[in-house]
Amino acid sequence: MTIENNVINYAKIDQNGEIIVPKTSVIGESENILIRKEDYLTFSIYDLIEYKKILEKLKHESEMALSCGNIKRKEFFDEYIKELSSGKLDVIKKSSSNKVLIPNHVKDMYDIEDRVLMCDGVDHIKVFKNDEKKKEYEKRLINNLK
Repeated sequence: MTIENNVINYAKIDQNGEIIVPKTSVIGESENILIRKEDYLTFSIYDLIEYKKILEKLKHESEMALSCGNIKRKEFFDEYIKELSSGKLDVIKKSSSNKVLIPNHVKDMYDIEDRVLMCDGVDHIKVFKNDEKKKEYEKRLINNLK
């Protein structure tokens, strides 16, 4: 099933607490993975190097906005950097067989049992406990846009 060109997969959590990340995903070739809390419904998995590049690009945009005297734009980027920098839960290594460990404290936080729903985005994977949590997240996003 696909939504807006984002690939959605269910991933079974094995006995070691690991999920297999498809090599075709946005973090398919990554070695170091950042797990970041988004909110109470979802967490995200980032390639650590790409995550750092995103932050650097945002910092550069903030500096450019300041040099142009656009304070509102600078404040926007600074707030975005602050938001993206918060909620780091763990940094882990992906195995050579493309397995990513979901730490116990993350599984407990999201009440995850035997599988998760992974939604491949542009630069990270959003992970939900199930389709119900994903639908709740989408509904909240739509309501925020109204």
